[in-house]
Amino acid sequence: MPVGVLLLLIDKHKVKFRLVLSLGIGIGCFIEATQFVLDNTVNGFLRYVDINDVISNALGVVLGYYALMIFFKIVNKIVK
Repeated sequence: MPVGVLLLLIDKHKVKFRLVLSLGIGIGCFIEATQFVLDNTVNGFLRYVDINDVISNALGVVLGYYALMIFFKIVNKIVK
């Protein structure tokens, strides 16, 4: 499950944009660092860290968060 969606499902009132963005960047950096270390340990230096992957991961977290927020607003209007 995408992290942005998970954050909104946990608590939709207390989650701020700064937290969503920080987690997106942090998770992206963690994934890239893990891939870099594992690849260099197992295969030698065949892989480089790409900042575009970190940015894409952070953007995915933020977009998932806002997409679900918009979905909830639409559903609330329909239900009322």
